Amino acid sequence: MRFIISITLILLNSPSVFSQDWTGISDCGTYKVSGVARSAKNGLVIVVNEKSKSEVTINVPLQNEALLAPYVDMALEASLIFTKKSQGSKVEGTIKEIKSRVPNPINPMDTGIKLISKAKCK
Repeated sequence: MRFIISITLILLNSPSVFSQDWTGISDCGTYKVSGVARSAKNGLVIVVNEKSKSEVTINVPLQNEALLAPYVDMALEASLIFTKKSQGSKVEGTIKEIKSRVPNPINPMDTGIKLISKAKCK
């Protein structure tokens, strides 16, 4: 029993369990995005850190919705290109590559956005 309590306390105190504050896209370029595809009022979107204070909604251009459609309500990992800096939780990115992923049941916050390569902003 002590072992289970110890493991639980370690996981709860681990910084990877808690989401980081979202400050927006500070650099343009290619990003690796892990999230979930969802259907929204204005089309299909990718949601990162869903149902948390740091939730980010990434809109995709209309021509990219066909690439995103097979992944609706599924966990995914995508390579996205951001051409504009953004402040806030709603951004737009163009899909370069996309694939499904298996979410980590031990770490429900295994989603995120990571810069892969920088580019000039438009």
